[in-house]
Amino acid sequence: MIKRHAKLNLTPGRTVIEVNGQPLTGVTSITLHGAVREIPSLTVDLLLNEAEVDGEVVVTVPTKTADTLVALGWTAPAEPGQGR
Repeated sequence: MIKRHAKLNLTPGRTVIEVNGQPLTGVTSITLHGAVREIPSLTVDLLLNEAEVDGEVVVTVPTKTADTLVALGWTAPAEPGQGR
């Protein structure tokens, strides 16, 4: 598992969650777990929409969402025709 740097400011009304310096948007909740002799883990729940489509669809990921996902380790798929 890749280690990431998380910064939490949990002040009511001014809450900011950052991973590797990238502020996360769409956060609905977080869970921070720590135990003796274990590396703490942070679980971040994001507000994402889910849909099933029977056919062709164009998917667009807003820049702020893509930045958040990249900070969490996501790699965007290749654009059509670019191959991998």
